[in-house]
Amino acid sequence: MVMAFSVQTAGGQVLSIEMAAGDETVIGRDSEQCDLCLLDPSLSYRHCRLSVIGGLTWVEDLDSRNGTFLNGERVVQALLDTGDVVAIGSCRIAVGRAMGAGDVPADLA
Repeated sequence: MVMAFSVQTAGGQVLSIEMAAGDETVIGRDSEQCDLCLLDPSLSYRHCRLSVIGGLTWVEDLDSRNGTFLNGERVVQALLDTGDVVAIGSCRIAVGRAMGAGDVPADLA
């Protein structure tokens, strides 16, 4: 399964990330230590990690100063599901499932 994430930055820019089983993405302000560097002063240098492990998708706070929030609740580590929203600093990360080659959108089926 491939998970899709839509990241909206404080400046309104939207970035897309796709992750497959075994992938992880560290998000923060440090371009040398992070896979996704966001220039948001309310983020820590290494703020959080997104991981896909055994078909499950996780978010883990990396001891950030301002915290990681899942659907409005502060979390240290949490299981993610399609439709969830992760908030880090002024950025929002929407969780979805990427379409595979055989998938047909519901409105086209």
